[in-house]
This record gives sequence, C-alpha cells and structure tokens, in this order.
Amino acid sequence: MVVQSQSHFLIISGCGQNVGKTTLASDVILRFSSQYDLQAVKISPHMHVPEYELPLVAEGEGWVIYNEIFTDKEKDSSRFLQAGASRVFYVIAMRNRLAEMLGALQEILDPALPVVCESGGLAEHAQDALHIRVCSKNVKRKKENKQAFDLLVDFDGSAFNPDLANLSFAQGRWLLKK
Repeated sequence: MVVQSQSHFLIISGCGQNVGKTTLASDVILRFSSQYDLQAVKISPHMHVPEYELPLVAEGEGWVIYNEIFTDKEKDSSRFLQAGASRVFYVIAMRNRLAEMLGALQEILDPALPVVCESGGLAEHAQDALHIRVCSKNVKRKKENKQAFDLLVDFDGSAFNPDLANLSFAQGRWLLKK
C-alpha cells in the first residue's frame, strides 16, 4: 500500500465537546474559500444513521462517507457549506477504522485543494497534516501531549487565542508562520 501525504489537510480536534471546533473550522473555511475551492470533512466516531438523507459516497466495515448537500441544517457539515466550502463530506467512522476510511477519502478528495477536517482521531493517521487542537476555558483539560498537535488554541466563546492570522495554504500544504 502506498502511503499518501495529507499535507493539504488541516485537522481540527478538541479537548471535548462544545469547545469551538466547528466554529474554528467554519472561520477557516470562510477566510480561505474566496481563494480556494475548499473541501471540508466532518468525522463523527459514533455509528448512527444521519438525521436526514444524504447521498452515500462510500462505505466499508465500520465507516460511511456521505456527501453533505444541505446548507439549511444545524449539523456541523451543513455549517461548513454555509461558510463557503465547495465540497463537504460527513463521515461516520469507528476509531479503529479511521485509517481504512482515510484511504477511501483520499480517493474522493482532490489532492491539489485544501481540506479542513474536524476530527478527534484522524490526526494519528494523517501523514504531514497540520493539526490544531481547540480547548475552552470552560472545559477541564487533561495534560496535553504537545507532540500530538502543531498548535493549541483556546476559545473563550467569542475569540480564539492565538488567532490564526499566521495560518496559510501554499504549495499544497497548510502552514503556520512562526
């Protein structure tokens, strides 16, 4: 099996629920969608049937990839379309199936275009992806393994610290200027 780089992936994970992951992903999409045909992915680790019918793109044991087509829903994937992503995929995948699902996702996504992906577990499988971890001052956090992500961002409910003014996409990869 050939291992492909996911340097065009920006992975956003969090210290828990309701810490600002979707808000950050939507902000990044809004900021960069005027320059790029941005692709976005929302990965849920909880196997369930979506609340509304979506076109099935691919499936395997323990994972399913849907094409999000609705901009009027309250789901995170719908918010990504609202923010300006040109293509959005809603993925349901068990943690132990993320690597297999990533292979299928790579077949669907355009490797020349940036990807914004909200996922708690994909970072350990994605090669060369930029990984931002979002935490909230309202959520008690465990000691963070600083090698597990490239940047830790705090969200106070209205602003991110640090802000992501130094985030860019160039030559097929997401970059953080120091």
